[in-house]
Amino acid sequence: MHTINNSIMYTAVGILMLIFMGNTVTAAIISVPDDYARIQWAIDNATDGNTIEVQSGTYYENLNLNKKLILRGIGMPVVDAMGNGSTITLFADGISLEGFTATGSGSYPEAGIRVNSSNNTLTGNNASNNIGNGISMSDSGNNTLIGNNASSNKYYGIELIRSANNILSGNKASNNNNGIYLDDYSDNNSLMDSIANSNNYHGIKLYFSVNNIMIGNNASNNLNNGFNLDYSSNNTLRDNVAISNLQEGIYLSSSGNNTIYNNYFNSRG
Repeated sequence: MHTINNSIMYTAVGILMLIFMGNTVTAAIISVPDDYARIQWAIDNATDGNTIEVQSGTYYENLNLNKKLILRGIGMPVVDAMGNGSTITLFADGISLEGFTATGSGSYPEAGIRVNSSNNTLTGNNASNNIGNGISMSDSGNNTLIGNNASSNKYYGIELIRSANNILSGNKASNNNNGIYLDDYSDNNSLMDSIANSNNYHGIKLYFSVNNIMIGNNASNNLNNGFNLDYSSNNTLRDNVAISNLQEGIYLSSSGNNTIYNNYFNSRG
């Protein structure tokens, strides 16, 4: 009888644990606007590790992510800052941002998406029509940007400042002042298979940045250089295309020990 009672007790405890675990999993997914009308309210009430799913629509707000969250857009929702501050800012490490349009930021240095932390992943976002930058990363590292579009912004499409060891793959930065800009000791980054076309100045520019790898990118039809390396050494450029730029396809100034091979480039000048 004692053994049977123990078995019943253990079974009951197991059922309660399963119920608790099931409730925990359900609670970990927060829906906007079903659970909260505003995205920031959902962020404020979430805990580390939660997923926030945002349905399509336009949300007029500024988002400040200070927790390790998955923020996922369903049907490409639009977040519009209406000219005030950065539209979406990542303050915590380890955030995943997927499938949003970030627009309407304030002027430079504000941005549609601003990353002030590390080990984040940005996938399939659209940062466009911002008065500042499309995507900005500063004093951060080990971030991954895959398949984002940062076009039609007033300043830079994608700007890295003192930001190292990042991976940028399959992104697009067109019709900005500058396309992709690695500035001020942005070292050891990998830039691959990205497009930086039809910008008002440079397609891809490095300034005081070393040991970066650029492979398979297209920087064409820009009104200055396709690739511009200024005070930037020990970088590798391979299998890139830079054609029909108004000035040089690849231009180096005070930059030595760079490895440049198997690229295709010309200019209109």
